[in-house]
Amino acid sequence: MIGKGDNNLATNIDAFNSITVDLLGMLYRLHPRKADFSPADLSEASLALIAEVAPDANPPIWWMTALWLETEGYIRIGIKPHSGAHLAHIDLTSKGFAALASVPASLEGKAPLGDRIAAVASTAGGEVRSAAIGGIVGAFVAAAAKQVLG
Repeated sequence: MIGKGDNNLATNIDAFNSITVDLLGMLYRLHPRKADFSPADLSEASLALIAEVAPDANPPIWWMTALWLETEGYIRIGIKPHSGAHLAHIDLTSKGFAALASVPASLEGKAPLGDRIAAVASTAGGEVRSAAIGGIVGAFVAAAAKQVLG
Protein backbone atom coordinates (compact mmCIF):
# COMPACT_ATOMS: atom_id res chain seq x y z
CA MET A 1 0.00 0.00 0.00
CA ILE A 2 1.27 3.45 -0.85
CA GLY A 3 1.75 5.70 2.15
CA LYS A 4 1.72 9.43 2.68
CA GLY A 5 4.52 11.19 0.84
CA ASP A 6 5.20 8.45 -1.71
CA ASN A 7 5.23 11.04 -4.50
CA ASN A 8 8.56 12.25 -3.09
CA LEU A 9 10.77 9.72 -4.86
CA ALA A 10 14.09 11.14 -3.66
CA THR A 11 12.98 10.90 -0.04
CA ASN A 12 11.70 7.34 -0.51
CA ILE A 13 15.04 6.33 -2.00
CA ASP A 14 16.89 8.15 0.80
CA ALA A 15 14.85 6.23 3.40
CA PHE A 16 15.43 2.92 1.57
CA ASN A 17 19.19 3.57 1.38
CA SER A 18 19.41 4.60 5.03
CA ILE A 19 17.46 1.54 6.22
CA THR A 20 19.59 -0.69 3.97
CA VAL A 21 22.77 0.69 5.56
CA ASP A 22 21.36 0.16 9.07
CA LEU A 23 20.34 -3.45 8.39
CA LEU A 24 23.37 -4.54 6.35
CA GLY A 25 25.76 -2.79 8.75
CA MET A 26 24.27 -4.68 11.68
CA LEU A 27 24.35 -8.03 9.85
CA TYR A 28 27.93 -7.52 8.64
CA ARG A 29 29.14 -6.71 12.17
CA LEU A 30 27.36 -9.80 13.54
CA HIS A 31 28.17 -12.22 10.68
CA PRO A 32 27.82 -15.24 10.79
CA ARG A 33 25.37 -14.91 13.69
CA LYS A 34 21.69 -14.31 13.04
CA ALA A 35 19.91 -11.22 14.31
CA ASP A 36 16.46 -9.83 14.93
CA PHE A 37 15.53 -6.49 13.39
CA SER A 38 12.87 -3.96 14.36
CA PRO A 39 12.40 -0.19 14.28
CA ALA A 40 14.38 -0.03 17.54
CA ASP A 41 17.47 -1.02 15.50
CA LEU A 42 17.13 1.88 13.06
CA SER A 43 19.32 4.95 13.28
CA GLU A 44 17.88 8.33 14.16
CA ALA A 45 18.49 9.36 10.55
CA SER A 46 16.40 6.45 9.23
CA LEU A 47 13.61 7.10 11.71
CA ALA A 48 13.51 10.78 10.70
CA LEU A 49 13.28 9.84 7.01
CA ILE A 50 10.51 7.32 7.71
CA ALA A 51 8.59 9.96 9.67
CA GLU A 52 8.89 12.33 6.70
CA VAL A 53 8.16 9.82 3.93
CA ALA A 54 5.55 7.39 5.15
CA PRO A 55 4.93 7.37 8.89
CA ASP A 56 1.65 5.48 8.55
CA ALA A 57 2.59 3.14 5.70
CA ASN A 58 1.31 -0.38 6.12
CA PRO A 59 3.45 -2.40 5.83
CA PRO A 60 6.17 -0.05 7.12
CA ILE A 61 8.94 1.06 4.76
CA TRP A 62 11.63 -0.58 6.93
CA TRP A 63 9.78 -3.91 6.58
CA MET A 64 9.47 -3.53 2.80
CA THR A 65 13.17 -2.66 2.53
CA ALA A 66 14.12 -5.85 4.39
CA LEU A 67 11.79 -7.91 2.19
CA TRP A 68 13.33 -6.38 -0.94
CA LEU A 69 16.82 -7.31 0.29
CA GLU A 70 15.56 -10.85 0.89
CA THR A 71 13.82 -11.11 -2.49
CA GLU A 72 17.01 -9.96 -4.23
CA GLY A 73 19.01 -12.61 -2.37
CA TYR A 74 21.15 -10.43 -0.06
CA ILE A 75 19.64 -11.59 3.24
CA ARG A 76 17.62 -14.49 4.66
CA ILE A 77 14.75 -13.82 7.03
CA GLY A 78 13.90 -16.81 9.22
CA ILE A 79 10.72 -15.51 10.82
CA LYS A 80 8.37 -12.86 9.41
CA PRO A 81 5.57 -12.29 11.91
CA HIS A 82 2.49 -10.77 10.32
CA SER A 83 2.33 -8.03 12.93
CA GLY A 84 5.15 -6.05 11.34
CA ALA A 85 6.72 -5.46 14.76
CA HIS A 86 10.01 -7.18 13.98
CA LEU A 87 11.80 -9.69 11.77
CA ALA A 88 13.71 -12.56 13.37
CA HIS A 89 16.67 -14.82 12.59
CA ILE A 90 18.05 -12.65 9.76
CA ASP A 91 21.46 -13.32 8.28
CA LEU A 92 23.48 -12.49 5.20
CA THR A 93 23.39 -14.86 2.25
CA SER A 94 26.66 -15.78 0.56
CA LYS A 95 25.75 -13.23 -2.15
CA GLY A 96 25.22 -10.50 0.45
CA PHE A 97 28.40 -11.33 2.35
CA ALA A 98 30.49 -11.54 -0.84
CA ALA A 99 29.26 -8.11 -1.91
CA LEU A 100 29.96 -6.61 1.51
CA ALA A 101 33.41 -8.21 1.70
CA SER A 102 34.36 -6.91 -1.75
CA VAL A 103 36.39 -3.81 -2.54
CA PRO A 104 35.17 -2.27 -5.82
CA ALA A 105 37.86 -1.06 -8.22
CA SER A 106 36.86 2.55 -7.52
CA LEU A 107 37.73 1.97 -3.84
CA GLU A 108 40.87 -0.12 -4.42
CA GLY A 109 43.15 0.02 -1.42
CA LYS A 110 40.33 1.03 0.92
CA ALA A 111 38.15 -0.93 3.31
CA PRO A 112 35.61 -3.50 2.06
CA LEU A 113 32.06 -2.26 1.53
CA GLY A 114 30.87 -4.05 4.66
CA ASP A 115 33.34 -2.14 6.83
CA ARG A 116 32.26 1.14 5.21
CA ILE A 117 28.56 0.31 5.65
CA ALA A 118 29.07 -0.70 9.28
CA ALA A 119 30.94 2.56 9.95
CA VAL A 120 28.23 4.69 8.33
CA ALA A 121 25.50 2.73 10.12
CA SER A 122 27.09 3.59 13.47
CA THR A 123 27.12 7.35 12.80
CA ALA A 124 24.28 9.35 14.28
CA GLY A 125 23.20 11.13 11.12
CA GLY A 126 23.61 14.45 9.45
CA GLU A 127 25.33 15.52 6.27
CA VAL A 128 28.22 13.04 6.44
CA ARG A 129 25.86 10.07 6.74
CA SER A 130 23.54 11.36 4.01
CA ALA A 131 26.40 12.01 1.61
CA ALA A 132 27.92 8.56 2.09
CA ILE A 133 24.81 6.40 2.03
CA GLY A 134 23.73 6.68 -1.61
CA GLY A 135 27.18 5.91 -2.96
CA ILE A 136 27.75 2.99 -0.62
CA VAL A 137 24.39 1.35 -1.35
CA GLY A 138 24.99 1.83 -5.09
CA ALA A 139 28.44 0.23 -4.77
CA PHE A 140 26.93 -2.65 -2.76
CA VAL A 141 24.30 -3.41 -5.42
CA ALA A 142 26.92 -3.11 -8.18
CA ALA A 143 29.29 -5.46 -6.32
CA ALA A 144 26.48 -7.96 -5.79
CA ALA A 145 25.58 -7.81 -9.48
CA LYS A 146 29.22 -8.41 -10.39
CA GLN A 147 29.28 -11.47 -8.10
CA VAL A 148 26.28 -12.88 -9.96
CA LEU A 149 27.23 -11.85 -13.50
CA GLY A 150 30.94 -12.45 -13.16
